[in-house]
Amino acid sequence: MGPDKKEAGPALLEALRRENENSFILAWALLAIDPQQGPAIVPEMIKYLRDKNAVNRHGAADVLAKIGPGAEAAIPVLTLGLYERKPLVRQHCAYALFKIGIRSEERKRLALQVLMDGLRVKHEASYRRVSARYLGEIGPQAKEAVSSLLEVSQAEDEELRKSAKEALKKIDPDAAAKAGVE
Repeated sequence: MGPDKKEAGPALLEALRRENENSFILAWALLAIDPQQGPAIVPEMIKYLRDKNAVNRHGAADVLAKIGPGAEAAIPVLTLGLYERKPLVRQHCAYALFKIGIRSEERKRLALQVLMDGLRVKHEASYRRVSARYLGEIGPQAKEAVSSLLEVSQAEDEELRKSAKEALKKIDPDAAAKAGVE
């Protein structure tokens, strides 16, 4: 894109405001072109958090995580997403809450519990990797997950082991070193 790429912003924002399947993709494009559009995107993403399509719900949560603190208005709906039936939507909502900067200790505890639950064997490896990666990105705030991550770092799935080890190093480097995580 050339120097006039921001001119596409209004058209993308208008397209986002219309009912479209997978509109979170338009939101990603708009954020890439003009990160200052974050506040204008938030109301649309809140709408998509309530969509019947789980892909739209977790996509909207991803966009809100990217916006970060400017997406505070989405905290109540993201919190409802922690009770979702679909594990991937729960995980993305939990991560978004941390990226936005939740202040409520109760919400932090609940969001952290969702991500820790995602590490459990009952979930397929891809969900477990998402939880491990998100816990690592949260960093020291996820210290409560260290013992679970240590257990997961011994899993059969190589990518899952790697994700858990990377998360451990970000959350608690001392605990990772003591466990021999390189």
